Amino acid sequence: PATSEPPPPLLPALAPAQSPATGVTTQGSVSAQCVRCSVKDQHVQALAQSLAGLSAKAYNWSAGMSKLKRCDLAELILDYTRPVAQLDPQLMGLCSELDRIQWDEAAPDRAAASSQEWWPPHG
Repeated sequence: PATSEPPPPLLPALAPAQSPATGVTTQGSVSAQCVRCSVKDQHVQALAQSLAGLSAKAYNWSAGMSKLKRCDLAELILDYTRPVAQLDPQLMGLCSELDRIQWDEAAPDRAAASSQEWWPPHG
């Protein structure tokens, strides 16, 4: 009589797993999770590069504005880019470039304007 080989063992079905770190329940294999993280990382990288590009374009576009307005724009850009600068070398470079501008020398009227109290209004 011919003996057949035993069938390969069945793999257990993937059941939802709860992450001990976050308590989040996930469904699927670890590799599927890694692929999703990889895609999200790529999206975050694309967003960071877009933010850097938009910020640089906006600042360069402001070349015809007064130094005071350009300084305000640079500060606004830095407010939004500094918290995420570590995500992309372009963002880090942009922040470094804007930080290097000597605004007191570039816009002496800025120092005077910032030292004046604007509230409460006099009158």
